[in-house]
Amino acid sequence: MKNPFLLFLLFSALFFSNLGFSESKTEKVLRIRTFGDPLGFDWNRAYTPVEATLMRNLMEGLVEISSTGTLKPALATSWKISADGKTYTFKLRKDVKWSDGVPLKASHFIDSWKRLLTGSFKANYAYLLFDILNAEDFHKGLLSDFSSVGVKAPDDNTLVVTLKNPVAFWIWIPTFWVTFPIRKDLIDKSPSEWQLPGKLVTLGPFKLSSYEQKRQVVLEKNPLYYGKRGNLDKVISALASDDNAAVKLYEDGHLDFVTKISSSEAARVKDRPDFTSWTEARTVYLNFNPNTPPLNQVQLRLAISYAIDRSALTKRLESNYEMADGFLPPGIGKKKIKNKPESPAFDLEKAKLYLKKSGFNAGDPKNNLILGTVGFTDEVMVAEFIRDSLKKNLNIDVKVLVFEPKDFYSPLISLSDVHFLVNRWTADFPDPDNFFSIFLSGSGNNRTRWNSPAYDLLIKKAREALKPKERDILYDKAHELLVNEEAIVFPLYYGQNAALVRPTIGGFKPSPTNSYLFKDFTLK
Repeated sequence: MKNPFLLFLLFSALFFSNLGFSESKTEKVLRIRTFGDPLGFDWNRAYTPVEATLMRNLMEGLVEISSTGTLKPALATSWKISADGKTYTFKLRKDVKWSDGVPLKASHFIDSWKRLLTGSFKANYAYLLFDILNAEDFHKGLLSDFSSVGVKAPDDNTLVVTLKNPVAFWIWIPTFWVTFPIRKDLIDKSPSEWQLPGKLVTLGPFKLSSYEQKRQVVLEKNPLYYGKRGNLDKVISALASDDNAAVKLYEDGHLDFVTKISSSEAARVKDRPDFTSWTEARTVYLNFNPNTPPLNQVQLRLAISYAIDRSALTKRLESNYEMADGFLPPGIGKKKIKNKPESPAFDLEKAKLYLKKSGFNAGDPKNNLILGTVGFTDEVMVAEFIRDSLKKNLNIDVKVLVFEPKDFYSPLISLSDVHFLVNRWTADFPDPDNFFSIFLSGSGNNRTRWNSPAYDLLIKKAREALKPKERDILYDKAHELLVNEEAIVFPLYYGQNAALVRPTIGGFKPSPTNSYLFKDFTLK
Protein backbone atom coordinates (compact mmCIF):
# COMPACT_ATOMS: atom_id res chain seq x y z
CA MET A 1 0.00 0.00 0.00
CA LYS A 2 1.14 3.60 -0.41
CA ASN A 3 2.54 5.39 2.62
CA PRO A 4 -0.47 7.35 3.96
CA PHE A 5 1.64 9.71 6.02
CA LEU A 6 3.11 11.80 3.22
CA LEU A 7 -0.14 13.74 2.98
CA PHE A 8 0.34 14.74 6.59
CA LEU A 9 2.79 17.49 5.66
CA LEU A 10 0.36 19.09 3.21
CA PHE A 11 -2.35 19.58 5.77
CA SER A 12 -0.40 20.13 8.99
CA ALA A 13 -1.00 23.88 9.25
CA LEU A 14 -4.77 23.60 8.82
CA PHE A 15 -4.87 20.42 10.92
CA PHE A 16 -3.17 21.91 13.95
CA SER A 17 -4.97 25.22 13.79
CA ASN A 18 -8.11 23.28 14.75
CA LEU A 19 -6.65 21.09 17.48
CA GLY A 20 -7.33 23.33 20.43
CA PHE A 21 -3.62 23.91 21.09
CA SER A 22 -4.32 27.36 22.50
CA GLU A 23 -3.97 27.74 26.24
CA SER A 24 -3.98 30.50 28.81
CA LYS A 25 -0.73 32.33 29.39
CA THR A 26 -0.60 31.09 32.98
CA GLU A 27 -0.89 27.40 32.06
CA LYS A 28 2.27 25.37 31.64
CA VAL A 29 1.54 23.28 28.56
CA LEU A 30 3.95 20.84 26.93
CA ARG A 31 3.22 20.03 23.28
CA ILE A 32 4.65 16.72 22.04
CA ARG A 33 3.99 14.01 19.46
CA THR A 34 2.90 10.41 19.90
CA PHE A 35 3.43 7.86 17.13
CA GLY A 36 -0.20 7.70 15.98
CA ASP A 37 -3.40 6.48 17.59
CA PRO A 38 -3.11 4.24 20.66
CA LEU A 39 -4.82 0.86 20.61
CA GLY A 40 -6.56 2.02 23.80
CA PHE A 41 -5.88 3.17 27.35
CA ASP A 42 -6.12 -0.24 29.04
CA TRP A 43 -2.63 -0.80 30.46
CA ASN A 44 -3.18 -4.54 30.93
CA ARG A 45 -3.58 -4.78 27.15
CA ALA A 46 -1.15 -2.08 25.95
CA TYR A 47 1.98 -3.37 24.25
CA THR A 48 3.10 -1.02 21.48
CA PRO A 49 5.44 2.01 21.32
CA VAL A 50 2.36 4.14 20.66
CA GLU A 51 0.96 3.55 24.15
CA ALA A 52 4.27 3.44 26.00
CA THR A 53 4.60 7.15 26.76
CA LEU A 54 0.93 7.50 27.69
CA MET A 55 0.85 4.53 30.08
CA ARG A 56 4.02 5.59 31.92
CA ASN A 57 2.60 9.06 32.59
CA LEU A 58 -0.95 8.09 33.47
CA MET A 59 -0.03 5.25 35.81
CA GLU A 60 2.75 3.83 37.99
CA GLY A 61 3.87 0.44 39.25
CA LEU A 62 5.53 -0.96 42.31
CA VAL A 63 8.95 0.17 41.07
CA GLU A 64 10.22 2.20 38.12
CA ILE A 65 13.32 2.57 35.95
CA SER A 66 15.30 5.77 36.45
CA SER A 67 16.79 7.77 33.60
CA THR A 68 20.15 6.13 34.36
CA GLY A 69 18.65 2.64 34.03
CA THR A 70 18.61 1.84 37.74
CA LEU A 71 15.68 0.65 39.80
CA LYS A 72 13.89 2.97 42.22
CA PRO A 73 10.75 2.82 44.39
CA ALA A 74 7.42 3.99 43.00
CA LEU A 75 4.16 2.75 44.57
CA ALA A 76 6.22 0.48 46.82
CA THR A 77 8.33 2.21 49.45
CA SER A 78 10.45 -0.89 49.99
CA TRP A 79 10.73 -4.59 49.20
CA LYS A 80 12.45 -7.65 50.62
CA ILE A 81 13.58 -10.77 48.80
CA SER A 82 13.71 -14.04 50.71
CA ALA A 83 16.98 -15.92 51.16
CA ASP A 84 15.94 -18.54 48.58
CA GLY A 85 15.13 -15.78 46.05
CA LYS A 86 11.54 -16.95 45.57
CA THR A 87 9.46 -14.59 47.72
CA TYR A 88 9.15 -10.81 47.24
CA THR A 89 7.40 -8.73 49.88
CA PHE A 90 6.45 -5.20 48.83
CA LYS A 91 5.33 -2.49 51.23
CA LEU A 92 3.05 0.04 49.53
CA ARG A 93 2.93 3.78 50.12
CA LYS A 94 0.10 4.81 52.38
CA ASP A 95 -0.40 8.22 50.77
CA VAL A 96 -1.45 7.07 47.29
CA LYS A 97 -4.95 7.81 46.01
CA TRP A 98 -6.57 7.19 42.69
CA SER A 99 -7.76 10.28 40.83
CA ASP A 100 -11.27 9.72 42.22
CA GLY A 101 -9.95 9.81 45.79
CA VAL A 102 -10.03 6.06 46.50
CA PRO A 103 -6.90 4.86 48.37
CA LEU A 104 -4.59 2.41 46.63
CA LYS A 105 -4.78 -1.14 48.02
CA ALA A 106 -2.62 -4.20 47.49
CA SER A 107 -5.72 -5.99 46.20
CA HIS A 108 -5.70 -3.64 43.19
CA PHE A 109 -2.48 -5.35 42.07
CA ILE A 110 -3.98 -8.79 42.56
CA ASP A 111 -7.02 -7.78 40.48
CA SER A 112 -4.68 -6.52 37.74
CA TRP A 113 -2.51 -9.62 37.64
CA LYS A 114 -5.49 -11.97 37.66
CA ARG A 115 -6.97 -10.06 34.72
CA LEU A 116 -3.63 -10.10 32.88
CA LEU A 117 -3.27 -13.86 33.39
CA THR A 118 -6.81 -14.83 32.45
CA GLY A 119 -6.49 -16.84 29.25
CA SER A 120 -9.62 -15.47 27.60
CA PHE A 121 -8.32 -11.91 28.12
CA LYS A 122 -5.55 -12.68 25.57
CA ALA A 123 -3.04 -10.13 26.83
CA ASN A 124 0.17 -9.99 24.81
CA TYR A 125 2.30 -9.65 27.92
CA ALA A 126 0.67 -12.31 30.11
CA TYR A 127 3.85 -14.38 29.86
CA LEU A 128 5.75 -11.77 31.91
CA LEU A 129 4.10 -13.21 35.04
CA PHE A 130 4.62 -16.89 34.23
CA ASP A 131 7.47 -17.17 36.76
CA ILE A 132 4.96 -16.66 39.58
CA LEU A 133 3.86 -19.87 41.28
CA ASN A 134 0.95 -21.47 39.33
CA ALA A 135 0.50 -18.38 37.12
CA GLU A 136 1.13 -20.17 33.83
CA ASP A 137 -1.20 -23.04 34.76
CA PHE A 138 -3.94 -20.51 35.58
CA HIS A 139 -3.37 -18.76 32.24
CA LYS A 140 -3.62 -22.07 30.34
CA GLY A 141 -6.81 -23.08 32.15
CA LEU A 142 -5.14 -25.96 33.98
CA LEU A 143 -5.96 -24.23 37.26
CA SER A 144 -9.22 -22.37 37.88
CA ASP A 145 -8.68 -21.08 41.41
CA PHE A 146 -6.61 -17.89 41.34
CA SER A 147 -6.05 -18.09 45.09
CA SER A 148 -3.52 -20.84 44.30
CA VAL A 149 -1.42 -18.38 42.29
CA GLY A 150 1.56 -16.98 44.20
CA VAL A 151 0.36 -13.42 44.77
CA LYS A 152 -1.25 -12.45 48.11
CA ALA A 153 -2.31 -9.32 49.99
CA PRO A 154 -2.08 -9.98 53.74
CA ASP A 155 -3.21 -6.39 54.30
CA ASP A 156 -3.99 -3.27 52.25
CA ASN A 157 -0.37 -2.13 52.20
CA THR A 158 1.48 -5.42 51.66
CA LEU A 159 1.86 -7.47 48.48
CA VAL A 160 3.62 -10.84 48.62
CA VAL A 161 4.75 -12.54 45.42
CA THR A 162 6.00 -16.15 45.37
CA LEU A 163 7.88 -17.49 42.35
CA LYS A 164 8.18 -21.09 41.14
CA ASN A 165 11.94 -20.73 41.12
CA PRO A 166 14.36 -17.89 41.79
CA VAL A 167 14.65 -15.54 38.78
CA ALA A 168 17.64 -13.23 38.71
CA PHE A 169 15.90 -10.34 36.90
CA TRP A 170 12.37 -10.65 38.32
CA ILE A 171 12.45 -7.37 40.29
CA TRP A 172 12.39 -5.55 36.92
CA ILE A 173 9.05 -7.09 35.91
CA PRO A 174 6.88 -4.73 38.05
CA THR A 175 8.38 -1.71 36.25
CA PHE A 176 6.31 -2.57 33.19
CA TRP A 177 2.87 -1.02 32.71
CA VAL A 178 0.91 -4.25 32.21
CA THR A 179 1.58 -5.03 35.90
CA PHE A 180 0.22 -1.71 37.16
CA PRO A 181 -2.83 -1.89 39.49
CA ILE A 182 -6.41 -1.60 38.23
CA ARG A 183 -9.78 -0.63 39.64
CA LYS A 184 -11.83 -3.79 39.09
CA ASP A 185 -14.93 -2.12 40.53
CA LEU A 186 -14.91 0.49 37.77
CA ILE A 187 -14.11 -2.00 35.01
CA ASP A 188 -16.92 -4.32 36.14
CA LYS A 189 -19.35 -1.43 36.39
CA SER A 190 -18.62 -0.08 32.91
CA PRO A 191 -16.56 -2.60 30.91
CA SER A 192 -16.88 -0.76 27.59
CA GLU A 193 -16.46 2.81 28.86
CA TRP A 194 -14.16 2.78 31.92
CA GLN A 195 -11.09 3.78 29.86
CA LEU A 196 -12.74 6.73 28.10
CA PRO A 197 -11.73 10.34 28.80
CA GLY A 198 -13.66 11.68 31.75
CA LYS A 199 -14.15 8.15 33.11
CA LEU A 200 -10.62 6.75 33.24
CA VAL A 201 -9.37 6.76 36.83
CA THR A 202 -5.58 6.76 37.22
CA LEU A 203 -3.01 7.33 39.96
CA GLY A 204 -0.03 8.66 38.03
CA PRO A 205 1.03 12.29 37.73
CA PHE A 206 -1.47 12.93 34.92
CA LYS A 207 -5.08 12.19 34.01
CA LEU A 208 -6.62 11.58 30.60
CA SER A 209 -8.45 14.76 29.66
CA SER A 210 -9.44 14.09 26.04
CA TYR A 211 -8.73 11.94 23.01
CA GLU A 212 -9.59 12.69 19.39
CA GLN A 213 -8.71 9.93 16.97
CA LYS A 214 -6.01 10.80 14.42
CA ARG A 215 -5.64 14.19 16.08
CA GLN A 216 -4.55 14.49 19.69
CA VAL A 217 -4.45 13.14 23.25
CA VAL A 218 -4.54 15.62 26.12
CA LEU A 219 -3.25 14.82 29.61
CA GLU A 220 -3.80 17.14 32.56
CA LYS A 221 -2.11 17.09 35.94
CA ASN A 222 -3.60 14.84 38.60
CA PRO A 223 -4.10 16.99 41.73
CA LEU A 224 -4.18 13.87 43.92
CA TYR A 225 -0.79 12.56 42.77
CA TYR A 226 1.33 11.65 45.79
CA GLY A 227 4.78 12.35 44.37
CA LYS A 228 6.96 15.20 43.27
CA ARG A 229 6.66 16.59 39.77
CA GLY A 230 7.57 19.58 37.65
CA ASN A 231 5.26 22.45 36.84
CA LEU A 232 3.34 21.05 33.87
CA ASP A 233 -0.40 21.65 33.93
CA LYS A 234 -1.11 19.87 30.66
CA VAL A 235 0.52 17.69 28.00
CA ILE A 236 -0.93 17.89 24.50
CA SER A 237 0.19 15.08 22.25
CA ALA A 238 -0.24 15.30 18.48
CA LEU A 239 -0.88 11.88 16.95
CA ALA A 240 1.77 12.28 14.25
CA SER A 241 2.93 8.96 12.83
CA ASP A 242 5.32 10.36 10.25
CA ASP A 243 8.72 11.22 11.75
CA ASN A 244 9.63 13.90 9.23
CA ALA A 245 6.19 15.51 9.52
CA ALA A 246 6.69 15.69 13.28
CA VAL A 247 9.95 17.60 12.82
CA LYS A 248 8.18 20.00 10.46
CA LEU A 249 5.51 20.60 13.12
CA TYR A 250 8.23 21.36 15.63
CA GLU A 251 9.96 23.79 13.30
CA ASP A 252 6.64 25.49 12.53
CA GLY A 253 6.12 26.09 16.24
CA HIS A 254 3.33 23.57 16.82
CA LEU A 255 5.38 21.27 19.08
CA ASP A 256 7.91 21.80 21.88
CA PHE A 257 9.45 18.34 22.07
CA VAL A 258 9.94 15.69 19.38
CA THR A 259 11.63 12.31 19.75
CA LYS A 260 12.40 9.58 17.21
CA ILE A 261 13.79 11.77 14.48
CA SER A 262 14.57 10.04 11.19
CA SER A 263 18.18 9.59 10.11
CA SER A 264 17.91 12.15 7.32
CA GLU A 265 16.45 14.78 9.62
CA ALA A 266 18.93 14.00 12.39
CA ALA A 267 21.78 14.56 9.93
CA ARG A 268 20.27 17.90 8.95
CA VAL A 269 19.73 19.27 12.48
CA LYS A 270 22.49 17.54 14.47
CA ASP A 271 24.53 20.74 14.92
CA ARG A 272 21.65 22.76 16.35
CA PRO A 273 21.64 23.57 20.08
CA ASP A 274 18.13 22.13 20.52
CA PHE A 275 19.22 18.72 19.17
CA THR A 276 20.18 15.84 21.46
CA SER A 277 20.78 12.12 20.86
CA TRP A 278 21.42 9.06 22.99
CA THR A 279 21.88 5.30 22.73
CA GLU A 280 18.71 3.28 23.10
CA ALA A 281 18.56 -0.41 24.05
CA ARG A 282 16.86 -1.39 20.82
CA THR A 283 17.42 -3.79 17.93
CA VAL A 284 15.82 -3.41 14.51
CA TYR A 285 15.64 -6.75 12.74
CA LEU A 286 14.01 -8.84 10.06
CA ASN A 287 11.45 -11.22 11.50
CA PHE A 288 10.78 -14.12 9.12
CA ASN A 289 7.47 -15.93 8.97
CA PRO A 290 8.36 -19.65 8.94
CA ASN A 291 4.72 -20.68 8.68
CA THR A 292 4.06 -19.19 5.23
CA PRO A 293 5.61 -20.70 2.09
CA PRO A 294 8.16 -20.22 0.67
CA LEU A 295 9.82 -18.88 3.83
CA ASN A 296 8.99 -22.12 5.61
CA GLN A 297 12.29 -23.18 3.99
CA VAL A 298 15.17 -22.34 6.35
CA GLN A 299 17.57 -22.32 3.37
CA LEU A 300 15.66 -19.43 1.82
CA ARG A 301 15.64 -17.51 5.11
CA LEU A 302 19.41 -17.95 5.32
CA ALA A 303 19.84 -16.91 1.68
CA ILE A 304 18.05 -13.64 2.39
CA SER A 305 20.13 -13.06 5.53
CA TYR A 306 23.45 -13.54 3.73
CA ALA A 307 22.32 -11.29 0.86
CA ILE A 308 21.85 -8.15 2.98
CA ASP A 309 24.81 -5.82 3.47
CA ARG A 310 24.18 -4.23 6.87
CA SER A 311 27.19 -1.96 6.54
CA ALA A 312 25.71 -0.44 3.40
CA LEU A 313 22.34 -0.19 5.12
CA THR A 314 23.69 1.84 8.02
CA LYS A 315 25.47 4.14 5.56
CA ARG A 316 22.14 4.63 3.78
CA LEU A 317 20.78 5.69 7.17
CA GLU A 318 23.38 8.45 7.44
CA SER A 319 25.58 6.24 9.69
CA ASN A 320 23.18 7.15 12.47
CA TYR A 321 23.03 3.57 13.77
CA GLU A 322 25.49 0.87 14.74
CA MET A 323 25.36 -2.23 12.57
CA ALA A 324 24.01 -5.20 14.54
CA ASP A 325 26.19 -8.28 14.83
CA GLY A 326 23.72 -10.00 17.14
CA PHE A 327 20.20 -9.74 18.45
CA LEU A 328 21.07 -8.23 21.85
CA PRO A 329 21.91 -4.52 21.75
CA PRO A 330 24.98 -3.20 23.59
CA GLY A 331 24.53 -3.03 27.34
CA ILE A 332 22.01 -5.89 27.49
CA GLY A 333 23.81 -9.02 28.62
CA LYS A 334 26.86 -10.48 26.90
CA LYS A 335 27.05 -9.25 23.34
CA LYS A 336 29.48 -11.60 21.55
CA ILE A 337 29.35 -15.33 21.01
CA LYS A 338 32.87 -16.63 21.60
CA ASN A 339 34.98 -17.44 18.51
CA LYS A 340 32.21 -17.01 15.92
CA PRO A 341 29.99 -14.30 14.43
CA GLU A 342 26.60 -13.82 16.01
CA SER A 343 24.64 -13.62 12.78
CA PRO A 344 25.22 -14.22 9.05
CA ALA A 345 27.70 -11.76 7.58
CA PHE A 346 27.18 -10.38 4.08
CA ASP A 347 28.31 -13.15 1.72
CA LEU A 348 26.84 -13.38 -1.79
CA GLU A 349 28.37 -16.79 -2.51
CA LYS A 350 26.69 -18.29 0.55
CA ALA A 351 23.46 -16.43 -0.25
CA LYS A 352 23.33 -17.92 -3.75
CA LEU A 353 24.27 -21.37 -2.45
CA TYR A 354 21.42 -21.34 0.10
CA LEU A 355 19.04 -20.00 -2.53
CA LYS A 356 19.92 -22.94 -4.78
CA LYS A 357 19.46 -25.40 -1.90
CA SER A 358 16.03 -23.93 -1.15
CA GLY A 359 14.77 -24.70 -4.65
CA PHE A 360 13.14 -21.26 -4.80
CA ASN A 361 12.65 -20.00 -8.35
CA ALA A 362 13.57 -16.34 -7.97
CA GLY A 363 12.71 -15.53 -11.59
CA ASP A 364 9.09 -16.66 -11.37
CA PRO A 365 6.77 -13.60 -10.97
CA LYS A 366 4.40 -15.79 -8.95
CA ASN A 367 7.09 -16.05 -6.27
CA ASN A 368 7.12 -12.41 -5.16
CA LEU A 369 7.75 -11.99 -1.43
CA ILE A 370 5.86 -9.53 0.76
CA LEU A 371 7.76 -7.47 3.33
CA GLY A 372 5.72 -5.62 5.95
CA THR A 373 6.88 -2.57 7.86
CA VAL A 374 5.52 0.08 10.19
CA GLY A 375 5.31 3.49 8.53
CA PHE A 376 8.11 5.17 10.48
CA THR A 377 10.49 6.95 8.12
CA ASP A 378 13.64 4.93 8.80
CA GLU A 379 11.84 1.59 8.83
CA VAL A 380 10.31 2.34 5.43
CA MET A 381 13.78 3.20 4.11
CA VAL A 382 15.09 -0.09 5.53
CA ALA A 383 12.32 -2.05 3.82
CA GLU A 384 13.08 -0.38 0.50
CA PHE A 385 16.81 -1.11 0.92
CA ILE A 386 16.06 -4.80 1.54
CA ARG A 387 13.72 -4.92 -1.45
CA ASP A 388 16.40 -3.43 -3.71
CA SER A 389 19.16 -5.63 -2.26
CA LEU A 390 17.28 -8.87 -2.80
CA LYS A 391 16.41 -7.91 -6.35
CA LYS A 392 20.02 -6.95 -7.12
CA ASN A 393 21.74 -9.81 -5.31
CA LEU A 394 19.35 -12.75 -5.72
CA ASN A 395 16.85 -11.57 -8.36
CA ILE A 396 14.07 -11.96 -5.76
CA ASP A 397 11.14 -9.58 -6.21
CA VAL A 398 9.80 -8.10 -2.97
CA LYS A 399 6.66 -6.03 -2.47
CA VAL A 400 6.79 -3.63 0.49
CA LEU A 401 3.61 -3.12 2.51
CA VAL A 402 3.62 -0.05 4.77
CA PHE A 403 1.22 -0.07 7.73
CA GLU A 404 0.12 2.70 10.04
CA PRO A 405 1.48 2.01 13.56
CA LYS A 406 -1.95 1.18 14.97
CA ASP A 407 -2.49 -1.41 12.23
CA PHE A 408 1.04 -2.79 12.24
CA TYR A 409 0.99 -3.53 15.97
CA SER A 410 -2.64 -4.62 16.13
CA PRO A 411 -3.17 -8.24 17.24
CA LEU A 412 -5.87 -8.44 14.58
CA ILE A 413 -3.47 -7.94 11.69
CA SER A 414 -3.06 -11.07 9.60
CA LEU A 415 0.52 -12.09 8.96
CA SER A 416 -0.39 -15.19 6.99
CA ASP A 417 0.30 -13.39 3.69
CA VAL A 418 3.32 -11.41 4.91
CA HIS A 419 6.56 -13.32 4.45
CA PHE A 420 8.73 -11.16 6.69
CA LEU A 421 8.67 -7.96 8.72
CA VAL A 422 10.96 -5.08 9.55
CA ASN A 423 10.51 -5.26 13.30
CA ARG A 424 11.99 -3.49 16.31
CA TRP A 425 12.31 -4.25 20.00
CA THR A 426 13.27 -1.75 22.69
CA ALA A 427 14.12 -3.03 26.15
CA ASP A 428 11.25 -2.88 28.64
CA PHE A 429 13.86 -3.68 31.29
CA PRO A 430 17.63 -4.18 30.98
CA ASP A 431 17.95 -7.95 30.82
CA PRO A 432 18.48 -10.41 27.93
CA ASP A 433 15.29 -12.26 28.84
CA ASN A 434 13.24 -9.28 27.72
CA PHE A 435 14.56 -9.80 24.18
CA PHE A 436 14.71 -13.58 23.98
CA SER A 437 11.36 -14.26 25.66
CA ILE A 438 9.40 -12.52 22.89
CA PHE A 439 10.02 -15.62 20.73
CA LEU A 440 8.67 -18.10 23.27
CA SER A 441 5.88 -20.27 21.92
CA GLY A 442 3.38 -18.78 24.39
CA SER A 443 4.43 -15.15 23.95
CA GLY A 444 1.83 -12.73 22.68
CA ASN A 445 4.67 -10.72 21.13
CA ASN A 446 5.82 -13.62 18.94
CA ARG A 447 4.47 -12.02 15.78
CA THR A 448 5.08 -14.93 13.38
CA ARG A 449 4.15 -17.67 15.88
CA TRP A 450 7.42 -19.56 15.54
CA ASN A 451 7.27 -22.58 17.84
CA SER A 452 10.40 -24.34 19.10
CA PRO A 453 10.29 -26.52 22.24
CA ALA A 454 14.12 -26.59 22.24
CA TYR A 455 14.26 -22.77 22.26
CA ASP A 456 11.58 -22.57 24.96
CA LEU A 457 13.57 -24.90 27.18
CA LEU A 458 16.76 -22.86 26.79
CA ILE A 459 15.01 -19.62 27.76
CA LYS A 460 13.30 -21.30 30.71
CA LYS A 461 16.64 -22.60 31.99
CA ALA A 462 18.32 -19.23 31.45
CA ARG A 463 15.72 -17.28 33.41
CA GLU A 464 16.07 -19.68 36.34
CA ALA A 465 19.89 -19.70 36.30
CA LEU A 466 21.33 -17.35 38.92
CA LYS A 467 24.97 -17.39 37.81
CA PRO A 468 25.68 -14.84 35.04
CA LYS A 469 28.09 -17.13 33.19
CA GLU A 470 25.55 -19.94 33.16
CA ARG A 471 22.91 -17.59 31.78
CA ASP A 472 25.33 -16.35 29.11
CA ILE A 473 25.98 -19.90 27.89
CA LEU A 474 22.26 -20.65 27.64
CA TYR A 475 21.52 -17.39 25.83
CA ASP A 476 24.38 -18.09 23.43
CA LYS A 477 22.72 -21.39 22.53
CA ALA A 478 19.32 -19.72 22.19
CA HIS A 479 20.80 -17.04 19.95
CA GLU A 480 22.49 -19.65 17.76
CA LEU A 481 19.14 -21.40 17.32
CA LEU A 482 17.11 -18.24 16.73
CA VAL A 483 19.47 -16.44 14.35
CA ASN A 484 21.90 -18.89 12.77
CA GLU A 485 20.21 -22.29 12.71
CA GLU A 486 16.51 -21.52 12.29
CA ALA A 487 17.02 -17.99 10.87
CA ILE A 488 13.85 -16.62 12.44
CA VAL A 489 15.55 -13.29 13.10
CA PHE A 490 18.16 -11.34 11.16
CA PRO A 491 19.50 -8.40 13.24
CA LEU A 492 20.01 -5.19 11.22
CA TYR A 493 21.13 -2.36 13.51
CA TYR A 494 21.02 -1.12 17.09
CA GLY A 495 19.00 1.76 18.45
CA GLN A 496 19.87 5.41 18.56
CA ASN A 497 17.25 7.98 19.49
CA ALA A 498 17.26 11.70 18.96
CA ALA A 499 15.12 14.63 20.00
CA LEU A 500 14.52 18.28 19.37
CA VAL A 501 13.91 19.99 22.71
CA ARG A 502 13.14 23.67 23.13
CA PRO A 503 15.39 25.55 25.59
CA THR A 504 12.30 26.39 27.66
CA ILE A 505 12.08 22.72 28.72
CA GLY A 506 13.99 21.48 31.74
CA GLY A 507 14.23 18.06 33.33
CA PHE A 508 14.34 15.93 30.18
CA LYS A 509 16.53 12.91 30.97
CA PRO A 510 16.76 10.44 28.08
CA SER A 511 17.10 6.79 29.04
CA PRO A 512 18.16 3.56 27.25
CA THR A 513 14.59 2.25 27.64
CA ASN A 514 13.07 5.49 26.32
CA SER A 515 11.01 5.74 29.51
CA TYR A 516 11.06 9.49 30.03
CA LEU A 517 8.47 10.83 32.46
CA PHE A 518 6.72 14.17 32.13
CA LYS A 519 6.64 14.55 35.91
CA ASP A 520 10.37 15.33 35.61
CA PHE A 521 9.76 18.16 33.12
CA THR A 522 9.54 21.87 33.88
CA LEU A 523 8.64 24.74 31.58
CA LYS A 524 10.26 28.13 32.00
